Amino acid sequence: MKNLKVLHITDFHLRHSSRLYYSTARKLNNGFIRNNFYVNELSERDFDKKLFFFDNKNYNKKIIEIIENLNPALIVLGHCTRINFQTFEYIKKIHPDITFLIDLNNKESKIRISNRSKKTNKFDKLSSYHFNKIRNGFLKISKMYKNKIVLIKGNKSLNEIQKVINKKTLKILNERL
Repeated sequence: MKNLKVLHITDFHLRHSSRLYYSTARKLNNGFIRNNFYVNELSERDFDKKLFFFDNKNYNKKIIEIIENLNPALIVLGHCTRINFQTFEYIKKIHPDITFLIDLNNKESKIRISNRSKKTNKFDKLSSYHFNKIRNGFLKISKMYKNKIVLIKGNKSLNEIQKVINKKTLKILNERL
Protein backbone atom coordinates (compact mmCIF):
# COMPACT_ATOMS: atom_id res chain seq x y z
CA MET A 1 0.00 0.00 0.00
CA LYS A 2 1.35 3.45 -0.86
CA ASN A 3 1.96 5.98 1.89
CA LEU A 4 -1.30 8.00 1.99
CA LYS A 5 -1.49 11.51 3.44
CA VAL A 6 -3.73 12.52 6.36
CA LEU A 7 -4.49 16.05 7.53
CA HIS A 8 -5.47 15.93 11.21
CA ILE A 9 -6.94 19.16 12.61
CA THR A 10 -7.63 19.09 16.34
CA ASP A 11 -6.19 20.19 19.68
CA PHE A 12 -2.73 18.63 20.03
CA HIS A 13 -1.98 20.45 23.30
CA LEU A 14 1.32 21.89 22.10
CA ARG A 15 0.92 24.76 24.54
CA HIS A 16 1.09 22.24 27.41
CA SER A 17 4.69 21.18 26.59
CA SER A 18 3.74 17.53 25.98
CA ARG A 19 2.08 17.16 29.38
CA LEU A 20 -0.98 15.79 27.57
CA TYR A 21 0.94 13.72 25.03
CA TYR A 22 -1.32 10.67 25.33
CA SER A 23 -4.47 12.38 24.14
CA THR A 24 -7.06 10.89 21.79
CA ALA A 25 -5.57 12.91 18.94
CA ARG A 26 -2.09 11.46 19.54
CA LYS A 27 -3.49 7.92 19.77
CA LEU A 28 -5.27 8.34 16.44
CA ASN A 29 -2.09 9.72 14.86
CA ASN A 30 -0.02 6.84 16.19
CA GLY A 31 -2.51 4.42 14.64
CA PHE A 32 -2.30 6.18 11.28
CA ILE A 33 1.51 6.21 11.38
CA ARG A 34 1.70 2.53 12.33
CA ASN A 35 -0.44 1.81 9.27
CA ASN A 36 2.01 3.64 6.99
CA PHE A 37 0.13 6.95 6.68
CA TYR A 38 1.87 10.32 6.50
CA VAL A 39 0.16 12.57 9.08
CA ASN A 40 0.21 16.36 8.90
CA GLU A 41 -1.08 18.03 12.07
CA LEU A 42 -2.74 21.40 12.57
CA SER A 43 -3.40 22.14 16.22
CA GLU A 44 -6.46 24.38 16.26
CA ARG A 45 -6.31 25.64 19.82
CA ASP A 46 -2.59 26.17 19.72
CA PHE A 47 -3.14 28.19 16.57
CA ASP A 48 -5.56 30.28 18.59
CA LYS A 49 -2.91 30.79 21.27
CA LYS A 50 -0.64 32.18 18.52
CA LEU A 51 2.11 29.64 18.96
CA PHE A 52 2.57 29.66 15.22
CA PHE A 53 3.99 32.40 13.04
CA PHE A 54 0.87 33.23 11.10
CA ASP A 55 -1.95 35.55 11.99
CA ASN A 56 -5.01 34.17 13.81
CA LYS A 57 -7.33 35.94 11.35
CA ASN A 58 -6.02 33.77 8.55
CA TYR A 59 -6.81 30.45 10.23
CA ASN A 60 -9.39 29.30 7.66
CA LYS A 61 -7.18 30.47 4.79
CA LYS A 62 -4.33 28.44 6.28
CA ILE A 63 -6.48 25.30 6.32
CA ILE A 64 -7.32 25.73 2.62
CA GLU A 65 -3.67 26.42 1.79
CA ILE A 66 -2.53 23.26 3.60
CA ILE A 67 -5.17 21.16 1.83
CA GLU A 68 -4.16 22.52 -1.57
CA ASN A 69 -0.47 21.88 -0.89
CA LEU A 70 -0.82 18.50 0.81
CA ASN A 71 -3.74 17.00 -1.15
CA PRO A 72 -4.55 14.58 1.67
CA ALA A 73 -6.37 11.31 1.12
CA LEU A 74 -8.03 11.74 4.50
CA ILE A 75 -8.96 14.77 6.64
CA VAL A 76 -9.70 14.18 10.32
CA LEU A 77 -11.37 16.99 12.25
CA GLY A 78 -11.42 16.61 16.00
CA HIS A 79 -12.90 19.16 18.38
CA CYS A 80 -12.72 21.96 15.82
CA THR A 81 -14.74 25.00 16.73
CA ARG A 82 -13.16 27.64 14.52
CA ILE A 83 -13.58 26.23 11.02
CA ASN A 84 -16.12 28.50 9.40
CA PHE A 85 -18.95 27.29 7.20
CA GLN A 86 -17.36 28.60 3.99
CA THR A 87 -14.14 26.70 4.68
CA PHE A 88 -16.06 23.54 5.45
CA GLU A 89 -18.05 23.94 2.24
CA TYR A 90 -14.82 24.41 0.30
CA ILE A 91 -13.36 21.26 1.84
CA LYS A 92 -16.48 19.28 0.98
CA LYS A 93 -16.46 20.45 -2.65
CA ILE A 94 -12.87 19.42 -3.32
CA HIS A 95 -12.13 16.82 -0.71
CA PRO A 96 -12.41 14.16 0.78
CA ASP A 97 -14.39 11.03 0.13
CA ILE A 98 -15.23 10.77 3.82
CA THR A 99 -15.18 12.93 6.95
CA PHE A 100 -15.48 11.63 10.48
CA LEU A 101 -17.49 13.86 12.79
CA ILE A 102 -17.15 12.80 16.40
CA ASP A 103 -20.20 14.24 18.11
CA LEU A 104 -20.34 14.89 21.84
CA ASN A 105 -23.30 16.58 23.51
CA ASN A 106 -22.88 19.54 25.85
CA LYS A 107 -23.70 17.59 29.02
CA GLU A 108 -21.14 14.85 28.32
CA SER A 109 -18.59 17.47 27.27
CA LYS A 110 -18.97 19.32 30.58
CA ILE A 111 -18.57 16.05 32.52
CA ARG A 112 -15.34 15.23 30.68
CA ILE A 113 -14.03 18.74 31.21
CA SER A 114 -14.72 18.53 34.95
CA ASN A 115 -12.89 15.17 35.15
CA ARG A 116 -9.70 16.60 33.67
CA SER A 117 -6.84 17.53 35.94
CA LYS A 118 -5.84 20.53 33.86
CA LYS A 119 -7.35 23.98 33.97
CA THR A 120 -9.98 24.90 31.42
CA ASN A 121 -9.57 27.23 28.47
CA LYS A 122 -11.94 29.56 26.65
CA PHE A 123 -13.28 26.78 24.43
CA ASP A 124 -14.14 24.66 27.45
CA LYS A 125 -16.05 27.60 28.88
CA LEU A 126 -18.38 28.06 25.93
CA SER A 127 -21.93 28.69 27.02
CA SER A 128 -24.45 25.94 26.29
CA TYR A 129 -25.96 28.23 23.66
CA HIS A 130 -22.67 28.70 21.77
CA PHE A 131 -21.64 25.05 22.19
CA ASN A 132 -24.98 23.87 20.77
CA LYS A 133 -24.88 26.45 17.97
CA ILE A 134 -21.50 25.13 16.80
CA ARG A 135 -22.50 21.49 17.31
CA ASN A 136 -25.82 21.92 15.51
CA GLY A 137 -24.03 23.58 12.58
CA PHE A 138 -21.79 20.54 12.17
CA LEU A 139 -24.74 18.16 12.59
CA LYS A 140 -26.66 20.07 9.91
CA ILE A 141 -23.72 19.79 7.52
CA SER A 142 -23.41 16.07 8.31
CA LYS A 143 -27.06 15.57 7.26
CA MET A 144 -26.46 17.47 4.02
CA TYR A 145 -23.53 15.18 3.16
CA LYS A 146 -24.63 11.81 4.56
CA ASN A 147 -22.67 9.99 1.89
CA LYS A 148 -19.42 11.75 2.85
CA ILE A 149 -19.68 12.32 6.61
CA VAL A 150 -19.63 9.51 9.15
CA LEU A 151 -21.24 10.68 12.38
CA ILE A 152 -19.71 8.94 15.39
CA LYS A 153 -21.22 9.25 18.84
CA GLY A 154 -18.51 10.78 21.05
CA ASN A 155 -19.76 9.01 24.17
CA LYS A 156 -18.26 5.74 22.86
CA SER A 157 -14.93 4.51 24.15
CA LEU A 158 -11.77 5.49 22.33
CA ASN A 159 -11.35 1.90 21.11
CA GLU A 160 -14.89 1.85 19.69
CA ILE A 161 -14.29 5.17 17.90
CA GLN A 162 -10.97 3.94 16.49
CA LYS A 163 -12.63 0.75 15.23
CA VAL A 164 -15.30 2.73 13.35
CA ILE A 165 -12.69 5.05 11.81
CA ASN A 166 -10.38 2.17 10.88
CA LYS A 167 -13.18 0.12 9.32
CA LYS A 168 -14.51 2.99 7.18
CA THR A 169 -11.02 4.19 6.21
CA LEU A 170 -9.82 0.75 5.17
CA LYS A 171 -12.96 0.23 3.10
CA ILE A 172 -12.32 3.44 1.14
CA LEU A 173 -8.61 2.77 0.78
CA ASN A 174 -9.23 -0.76 -0.49
CA GLU A 175 -11.61 0.66 -3.09
CA ARG A 176 -8.90 3.09 -4.27
CA LEU A 177 -6.04 0.61 -4.49
